[in-house]
Amino acid sequence: LGDMWAFFDMPPPRQSSFDPQDSTMQTLKAKLNRQRLLLHPDKNAHPDAEQTFKYLEQCYQRLVGAFARRTGSRAETVHQRTRREEEELRAEEQRRRQQEEERRIAEEQRRREEDERHERAA
Repeated sequence: LGDMWAFFDMPPPRQSSFDPQDSTMQTLKAKLNRQRLLLHPDKNAHPDAEQTFKYLEQCYQRLVGAFARRTGSRAETVHQRTRREEEELRAEEQRRRQQEEERRIAEEQRRREEDERHERAA
């Protein structure tokens, strides 16, 4: 990500996330718009203008995606997303353990009933 910040001639932010209204985000948007004007293939005759323009858009999307996430109406940082995903994994793991325990108990019950039927038949 450091190279992408350099592409926009900006130092990487010190914090791990930023609000869409943060000054870092506003500066990034301003630099992006300036670069869009300079590098747009319709305005720039350089043979690599289109490829560079696409790279510009990809860089912007990756930087915004890495430092700010949106879920509904609130922003979600990378740290918050990681924590949420870990909690979801723990909940899923707990659900699977519970299902496995229920299956084990049902299997034990079925075996007992089967053993009782065999004992009665004998």
